[in-house]
Amino acid sequence: MSTAFVTILIAIMVTSSLALTTAVDRVSGGHVTTISNKDMRRDTEGNPVNAHDGNILYWNGTYYLYGENYGVGNYVVNNNSLLPKLAVYTSPDMVTWTWQGFLHNNTPGGNWAHSGKWPQSPFGTWWSPWAVLDKVRNRVVLWFTASPGSCCTAYFGVAYSADGIHFTLETLTLQPFDHSSVDGSAVLMDDDGKGYVAYTAMNPPGQKDHTVAIQRLSDDYLSVLPVSQGGGQVGGYFPDYFVEGVMIFKRKGKYYVMYSSCCCACREGSGAVVLSSDSIEGPWTRQSRDVNCNIDAPVCAGMPSEPPRPQGNLTISAQGIGISILPNASDPTGTPTFLWSGGRWLSAPNNPPKCTTLCTTDTGDCQQSPRYDKGADYEYWIPLQFDEGTQQVKQFASFQDTFTLNLP
Repeated sequence: MSTAFVTILIAIMVTSSLALTTAVDRVSGGHVTTISNKDMRRDTEGNPVNAHDGNILYWNGTYYLYGENYGVGNYVVNNNSLLPKLAVYTSPDMVTWTWQGFLHNNTPGGNWAHSGKWPQSPFGTWWSPWAVLDKVRNRVVLWFTASPGSCCTAYFGVAYSADGIHFTLETLTLQPFDHSSVDGSAVLMDDDGKGYVAYTAMNPPGQKDHTVAIQRLSDDYLSVLPVSQGGGQVGGYFPDYFVEGVMIFKRKGKYYVMYSSCCCACREGSGAVVLSSDSIEGPWTRQSRDVNCNIDAPVCAGMPSEPPRPQGNLTISAQGIGISILPNASDPTGTPTFLWSGGRWLSAPNNPPKCTTLCTTDTGDCQQSPRYDKGADYEYWIPLQFDEGTQQVKQFASFQDTFTLNLP
């Protein structure tokens, strides 16, 4: 076998394993990147990209992927005080992802658990990261959830970075104004420089469990604004409960919040409820139909819920958790692409086929094979589509094996 042939064969294999290709768009001058949802995403070392339930930040020509890392091998949710941790990968083109490490170890001054800011040391799980750019200070601000590992005490975690990789830890024990526990959050930087955090409140006073709220951030985006300074809740609690996976973004002057019925690491996934408003303070109008649902229902579910919601009708079997705002070289107005990401629980090879959720013990139908690697579970990425007349998010199409992005 010739050396030239071997070189070509290796190149083909590497391209296939990355499950991504690029081409030059001769019209706009951008680069059309084709992304696959059916093939496993791998890093430059050939390992599965193990960063789930987070988002991607584009900054200074680099794409930073933040997500939950499940280690290697099996994983259960219940009472797990060791995983997940937060990881970061970088890419110049959304094609080649390079592992850059665990954020808790990339922090100057030592491990988060031993920082003196975490009373549960050495235990703790950190999950659902959401990265935004602080343009005033030219730094990345990261909000996430910090928990001892057993349900249901959790806080806001906040950190910031000058390079997107090495983070200075601000806090692991920040509470929202209502002193509820936190089950995931998302941050919006508004056009006027104000910041907001949308979060799922677990058992907020006087409310049903798992209810979404919004709170104003401090001017440095590292804390919530105290009530005494005009902070506190913005616009009241949202109408649904037993929901999670909250996302928030702004497009063409309109604010959007998305969330779904609770999934708890469920195989089937969850729906995608969309609310929009002309003001961050509301009133918020909910689209009449869950956009990840095959039937006309306001909220679809992938597991039993309270209140009861229709199951078995999801368009995409994934739990939505993040929105990535990416540059779009095809749009002359500068409107970015809003990339929805959903975790496909129990989707990696050798998963226990009869198990419906990882929120259980590793026994019976949910006993995990030593060959099942939770960190290799697939993610589903898809750009949101909008009706430009109504500005509503369109219903999800059926599973898309591939899609394209036109990047700078």
